[in-house]
Amino acid sequence: MKKLVLVMVMMLGIFGTSMIFAETADAETAQNTAKAAQYLAAAIAIAFATFASGLAIGKIGSSAMGALSERPEVGGMALVITALAEGVSLWGFLIAFFILQAK
Repeated sequence: MKKLVLVMVMMLGIFGTSMIFAETADAETAQNTAKAAQYLAAAIAIAFATFASGLAIGKIGSSAMGALSERPEVGGMALVITALAEGVSLWGFLIAFFILQAK
């Protein structure tokens, strides 16, 4: 997990510095660079939210199956908690939508 985070930070640093230090010749190139940065930010928001949601659902799902095998009456609560974890990816999509709507 630490290696994945390190690789993600390194990639963000490489792409971020290339966007910061890129020489812009005219207004159209600057606008294209800003639009590319918006798309990159939206992609990162969705990627991290979906990754975190997948990890949470995996842990909750395995715990819920264990709890259901011992006490079947906790099935409704397990479903609600799983839905809450799925909401994380929806928040990531919402943030990405707001990023893309910004001018």
